[in-house]
Amino acid sequence: TVGRSNARGRPGIVSAVEDLETGQMETKTKAMVGENLVETYSPQHFRQIRRLFHVPDDFLRQNVDFSTASDFGGKGGSLLVYSKDRRYILKTVTTADQKTLLNLTEAYLDHMVKKDSMLARIFLHFHLKGSNWIAMNNWIPGKSNNSFSIVYDLKGCDDDKKLVSDN
Repeated sequence: TVGRSNARGRPGIVSAVEDLETGQMETKTKAMVGENLVETYSPQHFRQIRRLFHVPDDFLRQNVDFSTASDFGGKGGSLLVYSKDRRYILKTVTTADQKTLLNLTEAYLDHMVKKDSMLARIFLHFHLKGSNWIAMNNWIPGKSNNSFSIVYDLKGCDDDKKLVSDN
């Protein structure tokens, strides 16, 4: 279905699909990210997270230049873009991460709403030109990260071993 713009020229609803578990209609919308009209994933879920953290729906409109994308430096080869105001980081996600995020979106929303967390705050999940992206908060949003002598990207192990806990 072709989306229509409202009176302000903002993209409108593109289509609606029924969530088989809840029976509710999930709209798929388009959003402006920089100069690009993108299709979003789970828009209602991420809209709730934006509301929770007082992030406007158009937070990336005119605030992203994809020509500044750089190799993330990780073994996954992700691309990374900072928003012009450096408050947000946009990152490509792998096919495996894409599948996981789609499966965990509702649980992620539930966690973010009910608990204080230092997890990255994902505000938008979208598709652009053959790649899937997330837009999240930047925990160190200064003018540049060059003012730090060392920045650590702390997360789980990097040796691709599956960790299994007892019980």
